[in-house]
Amino acid sequence: MTRALVDEHAYAVVRALLGRKDPGPRLFAYWEGRAWHEVRAEELNAYLRERAGRAMTAKDFRTWHAAVLAAVARGCRTARRAPPAPGTGPSSPAPCAT
Repeated sequence: MTRALVDEHAYAVVRALLGRKDPGPRLFAYWEGRAWHEVRAEELNAYLRERAGRAMTAKDFRTWHAAVLAAVARGCRTARRAPPAPGTGPSSPAPCAT
């Protein structure tokens, strides 16, 4: 399967992460001190919960972003809003007027 990444900034970040001198198998990592540290789902979700002040996971952001991309593809301009907390309502933006 071939995948294409068209966002120039995201491409540069992914390219740098793929080229790092690190034996770790995970793509996402951060440099701290004198070593690379892999980003784990549990750590990321704990960070998101702390920063948001409510239950939130990376999955909420993926779902929200996909819904925004779909709305934009339909020509909607008012679909961007924060993702809801899990279990509190729909996980996609409200319908928009085109």
